[in-house]
Amino acid sequence: MDGTKVTVNGLTDIFSELSTEGRAANSTTADEIMNRLEARQNYIPSSEITRREYRHLLLKEYQEYLSAHAGGA
Repeated sequence: MDGTKVTVNGLTDIFSELSTEGRAANSTTADEIMNRLEARQNYIPSSEITRREYRHLLLKEYQEYLSAHAGGA
């Protein structure tokens, strides 16, 4: 968001799980990514504006993951 790099525990695993489940990159999946990250004790911003930006970035990363793994799964 502001250029700060953070470590997100289990993100690749979550993306893999969602991809295996056939989940498309959409708002429902973005919510699920956030839920799974929280379940794995990752920090999720409390500010609604920041959460929205974070959610958008995670969805973008998931779209990139799907593109990178298309045809290879």
